[in-house]
Order: sequence, then structure tokens, then C-alpha cells
Amino acid sequence: MTRAKLLYAVILIGLTVFYVLYIDSLALVLLLCAILIPVLLCISLIWVHLSATSRLLCGTSTCSEDDSVAVTVMLENHSPLFFPRAEAELCISHAFGKHPEVLHLKFPVQGNNTTRLTFYLHTTSCGSVEIRLKRLWIYDMFRLLRTKVRSDHDVMMLLVLPNPIYLPVTTSAPPVDMPDSERFADRPGDDPSEIFGIREYQPGDAVSRMHWKLSSRSDVLLVKEFSLPIEKRLLVYVEYVPGRLLTDAKAMLRLVYSLCYRVLEENLLCELAWYEGTQVVTYSLDSEKTLSSAFRKLYDALFSTKSAPDTVREAFVGRMFSSATFLSNRPDTELLPVLEQHLLANQKNLLLVTAENVSLCADHTEIHMIHPDEMRLKELVI
Repeated sequence: MTRAKLLYAVILIGLTVFYVLYIDSLALVLLLCAILIPVLLCISLIWVHLSATSRLLCGTSTCSEDDSVAVTVMLENHSPLFFPRAEAELCISHAFGKHPEVLHLKFPVQGNNTTRLTFYLHTTSCGSVEIRLKRLWIYDMFRLLRTKVRSDHDVMMLLVLPNPIYLPVTTSAPPVDMPDSERFADRPGDDPSEIFGIREYQPGDAVSRMHWKLSSRSDVLLVKEFSLPIEKRLLVYVEYVPGRLLTDAKAMLRLVYSLCYRVLEENLLCELAWYEGTQVVTYSLDSEKTLSSAFRKLYDALFSTKSAPDTVREAFVGRMFSSATFLSNRPDTELLPVLEQHLLANQKNLLLVTAENVSLCADHTEIHMIHPDEMRLKELVI
């Protein structure tokens, strides 16, 4: 564009000198044409500026790692004018990336037509990706002037879900009694007080379910198995305190998603919770769709999930879970007393997503060490 302006300035000066020296009608016509051309070009650009709009489109707002997502830049030109050159500049920023990527697209603009430019975005890391249409310029045929096209939608957010990693999980945690379950209230034979089976005692079984008479006659402890209101209900609680390493945040997201994904594969009831603002936010998961929705909310609030122990304790007081798993990146997390003493669960786990060494502690809580790079985990009971 600068070269075109310099060339135009040289031509204009040359025609002016030619007219002054020869004072000829041809020289005058050429000089007037050189002066009128930018005016006509400016009018055409004003016309297309008022009649053209652009937008950024994407077929999805959520994808998985290694997926290719089609992104389209659409320009609608409602004027009959043709312009041989237009340029679009897009900025692609990843939440866990160091530098944004800048993409330049060059294309012609047809009159009374819609131009669609589609490119494929390949994502290799979980997190949020912002795609922004920074500017879209239309140039005149001589590239002396340009105008910016108005945009109806110039920012798009894409959430990249982690690929679930394999977790060695066993679902041997005993279920919990659900005496207030309404869906079994009118069905005969489903009263929790009715005994439908006898089995050996497992760690975590409620003492109230112990069958003392049969246990006294045998060499093993036996417990009663009740009806359908006894369910497996899992709690996954997330606490993340921002640190210097973003790898901890990526590891946390990947582990939370993988754990919830594995729970859904087992067709178990699961609640995903974290502390946000002044309260504990809880999402019930029953499908991959609800998991994606909850994961988006968790991602948006990840850097403000440092928990208040008293609030967490009050949020789950009186509630019973077959298994409760707390994830934190703090070895000295203040949630450990809540997990050990106040939370009612047959199985309790604490997963530390950090690179520091942590020793096992407490009698009723298993603490597992997760390295953010290797993501190795011993067998987890849920």
C-alpha cells in the first residue's frame, strides 16, 4: 500500500510538471483524471463499508485434543462493486500457550456475493482457545485506500477437552443407603429395611447393616444387603491454588476429566464440585454432555477454586457418599480435616496434583501422588 501511494505521488507530480510545461489539453485531462481517481475510489470504499459485514463462524464450541475444527470467516458484500484484494487478520490464543498465533488471509471480494474462507484449527492441548478476527480490510483496485469491514461476531471461544487417560480404578467401595429416594417410594419390595441378601463385611460398611445373629454363628462378619435405594454415589471435589507452573493446571484438568469420564463409563452417579466465590458449586453428572458443560464451568473458575474448609464442610454435612475423592495441588491443603473427619463416605481419597513429594498419612484417607508430566496413579478405590 505504501508503494502504491508513492507511485501515485510520483505520477501526480509528473503530470503536474507536464501540464505546467506544455499547458496542453491532454495534460490537463490526465491531471484531472489522476486527481479524480482517488475520489471515486474513496466513494466506492465508503459504499462497501456501509453495505458489507463480516463474522466468524464455527460448527462447535467444544472439541477434543487432536481434533481438527473448521473455522470460517464470512464476508457479505451487498454492493455490486468488485474488489480484487481483501485481507483478514486472525489472532489465535491458547490459555496455556506462551504466544498467540497470527494468521493472515488474502482473497478477492465479489459484488453482491458472500465470501467464505474456511481453515482448520488443529488443537494438541486441552484448555480454552480464543479465536479473534482482529481486522478485515478491503482495498481499492490500486491499493491506494482501504476500509475496515464491520463485524457482527468477531470473537469465538473453543473449549478443548482432554483425551481421557487410563486410570486404574476399582469400584469396590460399598454403596450407601438412599432411604429418601422418591423413585422407589411406591414400588413394593424396595423398602431399605427389607433384606435381599447377605454378604461378607467390607471395610467402610455401616455398622447398622451388620447381621449380628448370623455373624455370631459363623467365623466371618456378615452384613445385610438391602433393596434398590442403596446406590453408588461418588463425589469428586476440586481445589486448585494458582502457582508458577501451568503444567499443574493442565494436569488437574486432565485428571478431573479422566476420573469423571471413567465414573460415567461405570454407569455410576457422580457429583463434581468446587468452591467458587463464597459457595460450593455442585454439578450432577449423568452423561458426557453434562460432563462437558460442567468441565467448561470448572475451567472458567479454575483459578479461583481455593477452598474455605468451613464452607465445604457445611455444603456436605449430613450427606453420604459411597466414595469421595478430593483433588488438590497443595500438599498442605486445609481440606484434609474435612475429608478425614466431617465427610461421610465409605471410601475417601486425596489426589495431590503436584511435583513435590508427599508421604502417606492418616488412617482413613489414602493420599496418592500425581506427577503432572507422567500422570501415574496407583489403583484408586471408588
